Amino acid sequence: MLKRSIVLAAALVCAHVGSASAQPCAPGTAPSPEQLARRSEGVRLARLVNNLEANQPGARERKYLKQADLPTSAFAAQQSGPAAERLRQLDFTPGKELTSGWTLTLDVTAEGYWFMLRDTQDPCGYTLISNQSGLIFVAQPLR
Repeated sequence: MLKRSIVLAAALVCAHVGSASAQPCAPGTAPSPEQLARRSEGVRLARLVNNLEANQPGARERKYLKQADLPTSAFAAQQSGPAAERLRQLDFTPGKELTSGWTLTLDVTAEGYWFMLRDTQDPCGYTLISNQSGLIFVAQPLR
């Protein structure tokens, strides 16, 4: 009986260790193909936000658009075909999802703007951050 209990305990420990090592955010774990596809979509969305801000008349004077005003950007007006259709599908209303599973938080300051684009469906908390410099940074929670 003792031997059976030890074997059972060992099996449970192995199962627990195995499931812990399969966690999607464990160091050294590669993202799934679905996560990679969503992350590529996030980079496209971040570039779009930067383009909407940078390609509007106020940008020269460092006057940037608030989140709800992004669809009125001169860059948005220039879009046609699939790009214009994709832009119309996005919801720039603060507090709502920009698109399925992505939230945008944009803050305009006297010096510029910054934004955070977060994938609410990513178990690792994948987030992109950028500002008027146009550089896009990947952020993730501390583990």
